[in-house]
Formats: sequence, C-alpha cells, structure tokens
Amino acid sequence: MMNDTAMNGAMMNGTMMQGMGMGGMMMCMLFALLLFAVLILAGIALIKQLRKPAAIA
Repeated sequence: MMNDTAMNGAMMNGTMMQGMGMGGMMMCMLFALLLFAVLILAGIALIKQLRKPAAIA
C-alpha cells in the first residue's frame, strides 16, 4: 500500500515531491527544444534574407 501511494504521489506532483523530478526534466527538455527551434528558424530567415536581399517585400 505504501509503495503504491508513494509512487502515485511522485507521479502526480513529481516537481513538488523531488525538486527536479521527471516533470522538471520534461519542462527543461521542452524549453530547450523550443529555444533550439526558435534559433534554427531565426537562422533560416537570416540566411534567406542574406541570399536574396532584393526580395524582402
């Protein structure tokens, strides 16, 4: 019984039970992925603008 309740509690609020649990790691990974995607998109836009300076409009 105790193991089940402990596991359920950890699954429900892992961030509150243990500082950087699975929830914290998932949030960190998602944030890093979002930042990486934004950087890639900005780089692609910059390269496109540098390649075609006349086609800005």
